[in-house]
Amino acid sequence: MNQKDRALKISKRKGEGGARRALRRVTGWIGNDETPTRIAQAQRDEQLPITTGRRIAFLGAHGGAGATSLLVASAGYLAQARGGSVTVAGLRSTSDLAWFLGENYHQRGLRLQQTPLLQARESIGEISRSQQVLLVDCDSHVNDDELSMLMPHVIVIVGRRTVQGIEKVENIREALGDKHGATIRLLRETPESGLGKPRGGIQLGDLVVIPQDQHLAGDSHVRIANISEPSRVAIEELGALMMQLAVSR
Repeated sequence: MNQKDRALKISKRKGEGGARRALRRVTGWIGNDETPTRIAQAQRDEQLPITTGRRIAFLGAHGGAGATSLLVASAGYLAQARGGSVTVAGLRSTSDLAWFLGENYHQRGLRLQQTPLLQARESIGEISRSQQVLLVDCDSHVNDDELSMLMPHVIVIVGRRTVQGIEKVENIREALGDKHGATIRLLRETPESGLGKPRGGIQLGDLVVIPQDQHLAGDSHVRIANISEPSRVAIEELGALMMQLAVSR
């Protein structure tokens, strides 16, 4: 590449929006030989001792972001690492959660809060007090009053790994700030992302990327035993990050 071509390439990059630069940044990958080490490290962090009542909210940045299926997968790996004591709840509805959980989820160390939190007689404090970890599905919309009621320690903002998806995630992150808890920006790889699929699971900076996986597409119950190794690495590391932030709040 000559100096003119290099200057043109740099000029084009400088003119990119933040979302497009983020898309280009997260195309790295790790070798398969690193996978066992990363999973083992993630599981150690997933087992961090915490006080009861740690609340983590999952919020879709747009429709079809995949927040509910990723919540259930994250809950499954957390319960596996922690030996149970993980509860999932819906802010307005539990039907999608029940679908993704399938049958016999209690045998996997998971508990479903049967009543949506906005309809429950008990306060969020009473509901979460007896649970180590409570993961809340907020679907794709939540307001300040609802977040004040939830008092989440961590908010996971989920979007597709497209330019529009990243922009929506960034807009929500900017609007939330840190007033309702620590935030994690989570991107889900989809066929329409239009970029090479990350291999082995990646996390660069504060962007967490979940590689494309048909078992997270919403067509069937989420079974972590069926999830591919690259996606498992990313979701286990997401769980580790959630626990690190929950402990620090």
